[in-house]
Amino acid sequence: MFAKNFSIFMVIVSGIIGIVLYITTSLTLIFLIPFLVSWIYVMYLALRLKFGTTNEKIMYDSALNTGQLIYKYFLFTYDLIFIDMLLQIINTNIV
Repeated sequence: MFAKNFSIFMVIVSGIIGIVLYITTSLTLIFLIPFLVSWIYVMYLALRLKFGTTNEKIMYDSALNTGQLIYKYFLFTYDLIFIDMLLQIINTNIV
């Protein structure tokens, strides 16, 4: 029970931090659009896990998949930041 609530809390916090990071830094829409799409999808899965079913077996299998997806989401977010900054550096050096 605690793990579900904590994972949902962390995904909510990461969404807020991602939007604040976009607003306060020079990140472009190359970061924001994929970030928001993946954040909404991960939030949907996390909330479906929390409120979706009471069957223990289905919940256990779904929790494993959702946990792995949340981990990949956090890695993907760092990749998006790196790609966006790299493209800005390349664009600055070309122009």
